Amino acid sequence: MNPNKLHKIHSKLLVISEQLQKIARLLDKYHRELEQYGQEHYKQASLAAPEAHACNQNSDTIYQHDYETLYQSLLITGPTEVFNNLLSKSKDYLTRLCRINNVPVEFRSPTKKQLADAIIKSLTLRRTIMQGIRPLDNDSLPRAELR
Repeated sequence: MNPNKLHKIHSKLLVISEQLQKIARLLDKYHRELEQYGQEHYKQASLAAPEAHACNQNSDTIYQHDYETLYQSLLITGPTEVFNNLLSKSKDYLTRLCRINNVPVEFRSPTKKQLADAIIKSLTLRRTIMQGIRPLDNDSLPRAELR
């Protein structure tokens, strides 16, 4: 291969590596912010009296809390248990859970199974993102030998 082409390819790979490192740093920053937000939210929820907490919540907050609980269950038990739990809920409940938590549903009039699938996909995507991406170092990129 032409040495100039190899040099150009190498340069492009370095630029891509730098961009991936920036993305990884941003994801890490957002991950820390989400963890901090979650800890603050958990502290606030635990400080409130149970009766007052339940009475003051509107339905959106309840569905958001349920979604967070499902995510925690997914981390502990895995997607199969969460999926079976979702199938035991009503279609109306699953529809509201999707709508309030911005879970994309690909069907116009979805079934319970399709709603549960959409929720599981959303939760597993969140888990994947939250696990983070290891930043690439320049040593892990393939090197082209320049002559």
